[in-house]
Amino acid sequence: MPEGEIFDAIERFRRELLANERQAASEMVRVYGEAWKRIGQELDHLQVEYEAAKARGERPDADWIFRFNRARAFRDQVERELLAFAQYAEGKVREQQLEAIEAAERHAEELTRRALGKPPAGLVVDWNRIDRVAVETILGMVQVNSPLHRLLLSISREGAQAAEDALVQGMLLGQNPREVARAMRRALGTTLSRALTIARTETLRAHREATRASYQANSDVVKGWVWHSAADERTCAACWAMHGTEHRLDEILDDHPNGRCAMIPKTRTWAEIGRQYGIDLSDIPDTNPQIELGVSLFEKLSQEQQIKILGPAKYAAWRDGKFALSDIVGRARSREWGTHRYEKSLAELLGAEKAKGYTRLALMGAAKDAGQYSVSDLIRIAGLGLRELNDDELQRIVEKITKAGFNREHSSLVKPEMAGIFWGGKYLKVGERLPTDEWHFVKHVLVRQEWPEGTSLTGYLDSLRAVIRNPESGIMISKYQGIYWQVAFIMQSGEYRGVGGGDFILVEYRDGYGFWITGFQPVDLQRQLQSYRSDIRWLRKIK
Repeated sequence: MPEGEIFDAIERFRRELLANERQAASEMVRVYGEAWKRIGQELDHLQVEYEAAKARGERPDADWIFRFNRARAFRDQVERELLAFAQYAEGKVREQQLEAIEAAERHAEELTRRALGKPPAGLVVDWNRIDRVAVETILGMVQVNSPLHRLLLSISREGAQAAEDALVQGMLLGQNPREVARAMRRALGTTLSRALTIARTETLRAHREATRASYQANSDVVKGWVWHSAADERTCAACWAMHGTEHRLDEILDDHPNGRCAMIPKTRTWAEIGRQYGIDLSDIPDTNPQIELGVSLFEKLSQEQQIKILGPAKYAAWRDGKFALSDIVGRARSREWGTHRYEKSLAELLGAEKAKGYTRLALMGAAKDAGQYSVSDLIRIAGLGLRELNDDELQRIVEKITKAGFNREHSSLVKPEMAGIFWGGKYLKVGERLPTDEWHFVKHVLVRQEWPEGTSLTGYLDSLRAVIRNPESGIMISKYQGIYWQVAFIMQSGEYRGVGGGDFILVEYRDGYGFWITGFQPVDLQRQLQSYRSDIRWLRKIK
């Protein structure tokens, strides 16, 4: 059997289910709209009273809405309307569930026969029907006070409270009932959205459980089922991870609310079926379709698609190897509804601090570059403590900063301590400007004599590059004045120490600026490294 047939069938069934669900949802929206019209009429009555009170010179406010039981009467009206809608919705969901159960039997049989392929000559595969009452019992459809019934009732109560709260809040803000209507419609829109989610989820759950019951009733030919998601950009990462996983017949497909996943039968081989009846069918090949695991399919998506599914922060953490796609599947339990799968948050996967770091990385626009980070991105990743950099990444930082040098297009003013120094064929004067590299050379080599006498500008710059390249130099990342990410390289001064020098040479590079900002021998290294800095992280300690 061509493997595409069974996948085409499952997609056809999925579309059929969703089309029926949309039709039912449209009807529920229509009924809800009629309820809102009646609620709107009640608001119009309140508006008339409001205008009459103003005409009498009164100031209708939040207290006014509570007088003469206005608020209570309005709440009762809303609750009656929502209760009637909940009763209608419950009936509609029951109707949809029964249709889904009937469809599931047909779908399960067709999928199984497609998976088995054409039976050997002389063999007929009978299909056992399910006990529909048993399925309805499992789904809670026969319970008087079922979870579905209680949930829809709670929606009516919560919606009524939300409507009253919107009315009172609006009056406190000086709005009239007609102005309050917009906020109230938004609040009650949440109630409709929840009702539609419940309807869809319960209809799909009925289809899945009836499918599983069909497989169980035919366990002589079906030995399990395979989780099958739509595997598109609307599919959540958890369902991508579950796609293609195999399950026993006693396992439920506990999809999340609004979930579209389905169950493909895992049939027994003809050899296994034959052994049950003492027939040798070992020469007939296995016809089960090969379903590639979702984690493998996800790897083949474009970067744009992966980011759309995971989101930029989670994508960056995934590409950085912080978690596998299979780790993203969570499982929650409800006392009334049992278990359901969900996509774990980044905080659940990495912890709150690491999650914040990747979120900041995403906000900076760097997450999309995961796997091919720029040097600037790597500096921020290390600075935020998201992960350790590997040797290649660290070497990229070293090479970039070695080549950066001082920015010769910028200049700095000559300070009083530098005045009178002979440089560039003249004696320097306060207020003159020098290119940045020359300025640092004059200050630290000629004036303060931190380098040995006779050190040239070229020798000074070469010594700073040697500090950066030295594998024994310490490397520290910090945020300066809470704004700038900086990378510091620290090495013992050794042969480069002059009479005014210190024990260490410090070279600093500022990310975003893209050049060195200093290179000198501090008198007190620890004080220098602590001043005006935060988020200090050592990538490599001084050796």
